[in-house]
Amino acid sequence: MGIYTQIEVINDIAETDLVIKNDILKNEPVELDHSRAKLNASELFYNVLNAAWSEFYRLIKSNPSQLDKNTPFNQMYIPQDIAFKKEEYLSHKPIFLSNLLRVIYEYYFWTGEKTNQPFLSHETLTELSENFKEFEPYVQFDWIRDTLPISLTQWMLESSDFIKVKTLVAEIEAQRDKLLKDISQKSGMIISEIESAETHSLQTIAKTFSDTRDDIKLAKEEAANSLAYIKSALTEISALEKRIKNLRSEYNFVGLSSGFNKIKEKKEKELQETQVNYKNLFGCVFIAPVIVALIHFLFPNIYPKDYSAIFLILPFFTIEMILIYFFRLSYLEAKSLRTQLVQIELRLSLCAFIDEYVEYRKKHNTNIDKVLDNFDSMIFSPIQTNENNIPAMFDGVEAIAGLADKVIKK
Repeated sequence: MGIYTQIEVINDIAETDLVIKNDILKNEPVELDHSRAKLNASELFYNVLNAAWSEFYRLIKSNPSQLDKNTPFNQMYIPQDIAFKKEEYLSHKPIFLSNLLRVIYEYYFWTGEKTNQPFLSHETLTELSENFKEFEPYVQFDWIRDTLPISLTQWMLESSDFIKVKTLVAEIEAQRDKLLKDISQKSGMIISEIESAETHSLQTIAKTFSDTRDDIKLAKEEAANSLAYIKSALTEISALEKRIKNLRSEYNFVGLSSGFNKIKEKKEKELQETQVNYKNLFGCVFIAPVIVALIHFLFPNIYPKDYSAIFLILPFFTIEMILIYFFRLSYLEAKSLRTQLVQIELRLSLCAFIDEYVEYRKKHNTNIDKVLDNFDSMIFSPIQTNENNIPAMFDGVEAIAGLADKVIKK
């Protein structure tokens, strides 16, 4: 694993990038162009740094593993100097630039990409060497220009991989004569085997062709029989299609009736519950006064005789009014449910006879469009519930509260 795929190195380079970009913005570098007037040392440094660092940062952001793979020479000899930390840049800028150019030059050397970059040209490296002589031998611009490609080539030739390749070539040369001799000896045997295999292959092909032809003939006969069967089945299929169309119409009305039956069952259940509720409420409204009257006659001294009786009468009266109000709500709800059931039963009756009625009208050459329009408007019209005549649930409570407020003020 190389240094440019390590998280801490990538983070350090990202911090260095911020510092370099801020430094470059302050010095406003221009694009390198040797046709321009000669630049001073500072202008030359920032122009080369801008171009070289932009290319290096692009490489490490896009494919750090590729950058690692193609910089083994510098990673072997100066690994501590090519991590490019911001402290190294701020303390030794020319040396930082020299190491940066070494890395990019090696990358281009192994990949063969963009070797004509202006910041690596002979002229640029010469100008850098002349302007930063005081930093020698730590800056290596002339070494990059003259010696680095030779060093890279020599390093490659001395590498273990290259030695293995040379050894492999020597072994191949040694084995070549033996291989040619073996090929010459075995060529006759191979030719004989090829001829034998050719004869056998031709026999196999002939047999396969004969079997395939018989299979095709048999398949043709089966296809003819299947075609005859399909033709004989077409009449039956047409009859079944007509029957299915008729069944579809019938079952459509059956489904519609089923839907209305479900609604009817639900409404009948609601009606039963509502009837039980309003009958129970009516019983409470009727029985409560009777019980109070019986207690008065049987135990005449149980009720107070003075004005404090009002504290007994008012709650009793209030409860009676509330029971009457909810009795009225339950009764109106039951009435509404009965109305809905009548409408649902009417729709069920229409579904039961409309199909035969339409057929009857068709047989007598009568226009059925109006009949179907009326049927649609009746079946799919909303079921009336008379909800506008039912008071809101809390209207009575608000009336009672208003009455209580007036009594308290008085």
